[in-house]
Amino acid sequence: MPMYTRRGFALLALAAPAALTLPARAADDALLVVTGAAASSRTFSRADLEGMEQHVIETKTNFTDGRPAFRGPRLGAVLAAAGIEAGSTIRMTAANDYAIEAPFADIAAYDPILAMEIDGVKLTPRSRGPIWIMYPVDTLAADDREINDKLIWQLTRIEVM
Repeated sequence: MPMYTRRGFALLALAAPAALTLPARAADDALLVVTGAAASSRTFSRADLEGMEQHVIETKTNFTDGRPAFRGPRLGAVLAAAGIEAGSTIRMTAANDYAIEAPFADIAAYDPILAMEIDGVKLTPRSRGPIWIMYPVDTLAADDREINDKLIWQLTRIEVM
């Protein structure tokens, strides 16, 4: 076998594993999948979400110390970017398949955000990220405290019904 053929084969053998990892990297870019009642679906990457207008909610939670500043796009804006303007229920699902349902009216009532930072630090899976749905918990009336149940972290999917 000529030398150039063996080199070419060796280069191909080295490049093949890298080529096989490209689709996995592209899939890793998908942080959030949003689906609507009309069978529409949109996948958002971190860059997509960070490219949207960012908002801050400073609030106490049962899961944090003090009153940290959570930063991210508004849930309503993300749904609108996915082409979803209305619905009755929002089903939010975490990476571990934990899910919670909330009324669509929560968007107008509480203006929650999809927090991707806390006090200027990006959220990671170890710090309840990369997406943590955040409501203004400490500004709500005592009878609205069930909002704590809706503070789902490691959010990966939103379905609007």
